[in-house]
Parts: sequence; C-alpha cells; structure tokens
Amino acid sequence: MWTLWTPWTNTAPRMRRKQRLVGTVAYAIALLSMILAAPVAHAAGKVALVVGNGAYEHAAPLANPAADAMAVSAKLESLGFEVHTAVDATQTQLLDTLAGFNAALSGAEAAVFYYSGHGLQLGQENYLLPVDIDVRNELSVRYGAIGISDILTDIERQADITIVVLDACRDNPFAEDLRRAAGDTRSVAVSRGLAPMRPSASGTIIAYAAAAGDVASDGTGEHSPYTEAFLEEIDRPGAEVGLIFRRIAGRVIETTGGDQRPELLVRLTSEFYFSAPELVEVATPPAPDGTDDSVTTEVAEATPETLPETRTTQPAIEEAASPVRLDRSDELSPARWGYDATLHPRPIYLPPAPWEAPVGQQREEQGENGNVTTSQLLGPNDTWRIAILPRGDRDLARLPIGRTGTLGVRARGLPAEIDLAARLLDQDRNVITNWTTAPRPGGDFEMISDIARPGIYLLEVADGSSDAESPEGIDLALEFTPSPDLYEPNETLGAAREAALNDSRRHTILPKGDADWFALSAPVSGELIIEALDVPDNLDISFRLLDGERNIIMNWARGPRTGGDTYAVADLPRPGTYFLEVRDGDNNERSVEPFTLRTTFTENVDVSEPHNLLSAAYPIAENSELDMTIFPKGDVDWLAVTVDQPGMLELEATRSPANLDIAFRVLDGERNIIMNWLTAPRKGGQNYAFADFARPGTYFVEVRDGSNDERSIDPFKLNTTFTPAPDQYEPNDSMSAARNLTPGGTTAFTILPLGDHDWFRVSVDTPGELAIDIDEGPKDLDIHVRVLDADRNIVLNWVAPYAPGGLTEAIADLPRAGTYFLDIADGNSDARSVEHATLSTRFTPLLNAHEPNNTLGAATPVTLEGETFAHILPKGDGDWFRIEVPGPGSLDFTIDQVAEALDISVRVLDPDRNIIMNWINAPRPGGVTTATTDFEKAGTYFFEIRDGGSDARSPQPFRITRAWRPAG
Repeated sequence: MWTLWTPWTNTAPRMRRKQRLVGTVAYAIALLSMILAAPVAHAAGKVALVVGNGAYEHAAPLANPAADAMAVSAKLESLGFEVHTAVDATQTQLLDTLAGFNAALSGAEAAVFYYSGHGLQLGQENYLLPVDIDVRNELSVRYGAIGISDILTDIERQADITIVVLDACRDNPFAEDLRRAAGDTRSVAVSRGLAPMRPSASGTIIAYAAAAGDVASDGTGEHSPYTEAFLEEIDRPGAEVGLIFRRIAGRVIETTGGDQRPELLVRLTSEFYFSAPELVEVATPPAPDGTDDSVTTEVAEATPETLPETRTTQPAIEEAASPVRLDRSDELSPARWGYDATLHPRPIYLPPAPWEAPVGQQREEQGENGNVTTSQLLGPNDTWRIAILPRGDRDLARLPIGRTGTLGVRARGLPAEIDLAARLLDQDRNVITNWTTAPRPGGDFEMISDIARPGIYLLEVADGSSDAESPEGIDLALEFTPSPDLYEPNETLGAAREAALNDSRRHTILPKGDADWFALSAPVSGELIIEALDVPDNLDISFRLLDGERNIIMNWARGPRTGGDTYAVADLPRPGTYFLEVRDGDNNERSVEPFTLRTTFTENVDVSEPHNLLSAAYPIAENSELDMTIFPKGDVDWLAVTVDQPGMLELEATRSPANLDIAFRVLDGERNIIMNWLTAPRKGGQNYAFADFARPGTYFVEVRDGSNDERSIDPFKLNTTFTPAPDQYEPNDSMSAARNLTPGGTTAFTILPLGDHDWFRVSVDTPGELAIDIDEGPKDLDIHVRVLDADRNIVLNWVAPYAPGGLTEAIADLPRAGTYFLDIADGNSDARSVEHATLSTRFTPLLNAHEPNNTLGAATPVTLEGETFAHILPKGDGDWFRIEVPGPGSLDFTIDQVAEALDISVRVLDPDRNIIMNWINAPRPGGVTTATTDFEKAGTYFFEIRDGGSDARSPQPFRITRAWRPAG
C-alpha cells in the first residue's frame, strides 16, 4: 500500500498502518500455521499459482475465470511448471492453496502467479477476492480479501524470476457499497481497476490485463480477451518473456478495438523463456576432394607487413580446431554462420497512440487535503486555487500523467506574507523535484519537473518556512508539456524498444541521467551508421552498441561538442539482435527538446562469407569476378581455385574502398606459400599480382586488408584470370596522391626512385599533438619529414634524423581539427633505397579544447562563474573567452594546474576593445595566476589567456576558475 509518511499529519497514517497490520497478521498467521503443518517440499525448477474466481456468493458472478484458470494451469503444466490451482475458492481454500505454493517456492528458478476474477484497490493497495467475501465496509475487505502485494513479496523473496499476471482488473462490484459505508469519514479512496504496483526486487514482471485505474473485459467467448491472448502466445518457442507479454498486449488491443490496453512492468536483468529456443544442428560434411583438413601445419602464419615480398620459405597456416565445411546451399541459414542459433527477428515496436492530457479546468481546494489519502485529484493542466490557512497548512494533490514530459507549476500575485514552496513526488514516494521556494514572500513562484514515465504524481504545496498564513486564494497554474519521445520508458536493456535498422525517430534525454535502449535485428552481417542530429545545445549525445550476449560491439561514441551531431559506424559481424544505448555524454544534462536518431544499415553483399578458414575456402572458377568485402576489421577471405594444367593466375582487386589497401597471397594444396603477401600500393588503390602454378591441382588465395587495421562494407571487385600480366606501381609522390594514414599505427614506405616524396594524409577530430617516428631507415638515407595543413601552410618544417640511417623524431602541434599532410623525403634528394623504413604516428588529442578561439572574434562563450580548461598549443597560441556580466561587481580569476613550461597571463577587455584589466602574470612558470577585475556595468566582456612570453606550449590543460561577487 502506498502511504506517504508526513510529519504534519500522523493520525491517519498510524490508523492505516494499524489496519493494514491487522490484515497482514491475519494472513500471515493462517499461512504460517498451514506451512508448519505441511510436509517439507523442495522447490521445482518452475512453480506456478493459478487462481480463477467467478462464482461469487454476494456479487454478480463472472463467466470465464474458472475456464481461464483451468486452461492456464494445463498450459503451464505442459511447459514444465509445478502448478497449484484454486478455482472458485473461498478464503480458507485460497489460504490452503497459498500454503502449498509457498512451500514449493524456495529456490525456484521462476514462479508465476496468475489470477482471474474480481479484484479491487483501496488506497493504492490491490486485493483479490475469495468467492465467499461479503464486502460491507473497508474492514471487511482488509480482513476478508487477500493482499496481492503480500503474495508478490513472498514470491520475490524466494524465486529468481517472478511473473505476476493479473486478469483481475474487472470493475469493482462493491464500489458503491464501500462508498456508502465510508461516507465522509473514509480514509482510503475506492477506485476503478487495479493500482500500479512496484516490485521490491529485480527479476520481476507484472502484467495487467488493463491499464492502471481501468477495467478489463470478462469477454463473451470461452476465455477473457487477455487470457485468450495469453494462451496463444505463452508457448511460442524462442520468444523471451518480455516479448511474449508485448505480443499479448498487441493482441488484446486489436481484439477490443483499443478499448482495453494492457500494461506491463518489467524489472528483469536476465532472459527467461517459457519455451526455450529450438536449436539448429550444424552439419559437418566431409572435406572436398583434394583437401586434407587433417594436415598438420609446420610454420607460423605470416602477415602482410612481415612478408611484403614473395619468399622461398614454406610456412603453413594456423587453423581453428575442428574446422567445419559449411553447406552453401542456404546462404543465410544459421548453420552458414557456424553457430547454433535461430534468428528470430524481433517485431518492430509500434508506439501506441500518445496519451493526451485532459483540458485544464479551474479547480477549487476541497476540504482537508493535507495527506495522501485526502489529497485532491487534479489534471496536469488544471489551475488549482488553494489557501495557506492556518499557519503550517500543507496541500496535496494527485496528478495522473500518462506519458513522459515536463510539468510546470506557476503562481503569480501571491499574498505578500507567503513565500510559496512546492515539491513533486512519484507514487513510490521518491522525490522528483525537491522543495522549490519563491525568491521572497509575495514573489512569483515557478517549478519545472521532469516526468520520466507515466504514473500518478503527488504535488505538495506549503508556505516556505511554515511561518505565515493567508486566507487569500492562490492560483497554481499547472502545465504539462508532453515529450515527443513515444518510445519511453526504455531506460534499461530489458526494456529496449524494437526499432528498424533503417529508421529515423525523435527522442529526448529526459530526465537527467536518462538512457534510451533500442533492439535492432539484423538479417545478415553489415554496417550500421548511427547519427544523432538536431541535438539540443546542452546535450552531447553518446551511444554504444552491444550484441545479443551483451558484448560491446562499439564503445561509446560521443559528439564533438555539446549541441553537435554525433556520428558513429558499428560493424555487425553476424546476423542477430543488437542493442543500442543512447545517453547524454556526461549524464549531466537533459532536454525536453528532441533530437533525431537515425540508423542506416548496409548489408554485406559478400555472398562467399563466412570463409575465414582455409578449410572453408569458397570455390571459384579460373576466370571469375567476385564482389568481396573486408568486413569486419581483421576479416580474412579464403578462395579455392582448381586448375587442370600449369600456368599463371592473375589476381586484380579493383574499386577498392578508399581506406583499404587490399593484400593477397597464394598457397598450393600442401599449404606451401608460392606467392607471398602483395599489398595495394596505396589505400584505395588497385592491387595486382600473379602466381605461377607449377602443376595442376587446387590452390588457395588469402585476401586481407594490408595491415589488418581497416575495414569497409563497400565491396571491391576481385578478378581472377589464368593468364600472365605483370604490372605494379606506387604512387603517393604528391600531395594530391597522399595516402590516408590513421594515427596510432605503423606503416612501411620506401624512398624510391631518386627524388621520391611520400605523402600521407592524417585527419583529426580535435586539436592535439602528433608524434612522428621514422625508424629502420636504410643506412644511406637521411629521411626528413615535415607537416602541412590543408591550405599548404607549414605547420612543422623539415626535421632531420640524428644521423643517416638513424631515427627521425618529430612533434607537430595540430592547432585545430581537420586534415594534415606528412611529406617524407631524403634530406638532399640524392639517395634512394629498395629497403623500407617504418613510419609510426601517435596522436594525443586536447581535452576540453575550445579551438579555434585565438582571436576576439572567435571568443568562446563561458559562464560568469565556474571552471574552464584550456591549452596553450601551439607555441604563441592565445585563447579568448566571452562572458556576460549582469551588473556592477568583481570577477576573481584563479588559473592553476599549469604545466611547468608555462607562465599563464590574463587580461580583460570591454566590448569596445578597451582594456579594463591589463596583463596579470603568473609569479613563475608553472605557478598559479590570480587576478580580480572590477566591472561598473552590465555587458559583454572578453578575457584573453596567453603564455607570458609566448615562447612555450604544452598539450597539458590548465584550469581557469571564475568567481563573481556582485557590488553591494
């Protein structure tokens, strides 16, 4: 029972607790005596309690509950449950059945409680009614009915998974009798339908046949609409329990034309299936002719970067244990992917028609409303006239709200002695918005609260200090603004909403800390692009992707700045269900304004997949053309070609994605390497190679990305021709032919021919420091490097090695996000070598970068008070910031956490560029800079930060702390 403890009204809560305690004790004593008398029983794996009451002695009978209960019992027994059934049971018979059920509960894997019959709620507590109950007043319910929350608590305490199904939301047949008996003194409201319940533990599902406060139909057929749907769906193989109940709800809505809308509360942290998924056996056909999968390998496998040229050694291939030759007759079967699974695509979630808040009305305060039980029922758009009288008076109102959004509470023209205060709580007594008080007695009042989910909310209003009173009426204007996000609540993985792979939807991060989960079912492997667009200015939307086993497929991708679009690409390596989680980057902001979440899925067109083992090589003709992909990163593709005469096989990879440098090698039937790795001369370029076949037989071609560090869903063409045609070229000897380079890796290059320049393109999302190492250089080369920006401005001029053939080390400061170019050449362009050197790069991004803001016109807006982190990078950098001053006062600056090389200085200018505080310097390099600026009037001002001598730089951020002191 939902009871809010309040210090200002203690009589009613004590009375209610006493009445509740008496009923609970009666139930507990009866149950305990029966348990002690019963023999000890060990829990079955799955236990169920099924109750169907329809033959009521003192109320109109119900036609279907008995048949409903018998059918549900039979269905659960067929699914392996130990079922305890009570049909048309009196109170004594119900207690007997409960005792047997409770004795079987301990340690159960799962427990189901199903009830069909009359149920009623009193003061947010739900009761099931025995057939012999005679409801004359509130006490007859408390002593004669069974509290559903008591049964729920017993199950949750003992079973791993609790499933409660309440087809008991039929209208209360005793409502008028209870109202007449209660009169004006009744402390508990009599309501339609059942009240929402709150599980006390994770691992619980509560399914209502109708929404909270609504009633369900008994039906005109053999079963009620809800039970009919339950019986149809419960034994669906491989359907997870949450999905089953969503399908049941859909059936009921369709059957009743939308008049009855079931509700579902899910608190599961693990999956549960009434009927386990059917596993598909993976056949293991014999190996194809000419291939002996039992051959033992002799030499470790090579990689493209370690074996760039053909060699005479004979390494063999490391293979996975017990390789399986897959049947290719069904390209998309689960067996095709080498794992036991049934791919049940989850049905797409279709949001129901959104709840519309009722039109607001003027409401007058009605009688005593100082506690929950006497609180006044309001609509979320009503205007509520109240009076704070006598001193210490508190007024409470209940607000049913059917969707997420924001609730505004405002009051104007308050009595001069009242400093109005209010707070908002949910139905479980959790504080949604804590006490908010008017700025002064008589001042206007405003409170904005985030409504995270549908439910009943409690608004409490009082004088801020409880030290004033006024008979004047106060109009509280309520205004509910619905969120456009129709997928809420979906803040946990278990509540993930099923969404289409190719879709665009509007969502909100509301309230602060909100998470949105979505389930995406992929029929094949492929690439998923995820975008957050039109993001509110205060949010930095982030997302990550998990597979069906909760493994992280793509870790958090974050927007470049608050209000910026977020873009990420995730590889879905196989068919199945994936889970997308969306949050604000730091979980510290919220917005009722929506953003657009767009997902775009591109299927992998490589029909030869999966073939990442030599034993699963895909057979091709001597002369063939294939669409192939290197997907996901690290993918390897094996092909088998059989020839009946000696010759030369030409391999040509064309239309390669720009980020891939396709590489291949060739082995004979004994796994000897006859052509070692040959890699495309540049990323995105063609790759051509040929291999001599000395004799007829089966040969194997292995295809990879050159360094195993890139992937692409876009296919390339692989052509095989059994004729010789030698051809090979570089080039990346100009800026326009620069080769893409991902910072953090190592690549091999040569200075060949004489005068050769090798150009590399590096793209970064933020300013930062790029470290460049050139090692393993041929002894006669002194390899130099320089860095240019996209406008061909020199960012770092030529850096030479310590000695010819030695290590070249350089650090380039990249002042802003964008594309940069590395130009590498021999120092005097008078030497060349066929030997490779290695280029290693490492990028260190600047944290909290505000660049570019090195001019007053590009000043970064910051708050008047707070902390901001900045950098001095590159040397000579200056950072400008813009502040809004509300009026006369003083602003204190403290700049600390400074790198030892820097002595930070600060000055302040007005909007006309007049200096109002000249440079204030740090006492020493690495020291703390402190300064105070006085402002005579409101306006926009600027402060500039620099290194004192503009002769140092550092990627380490320093902190700028500002404290405002208004005048007077």
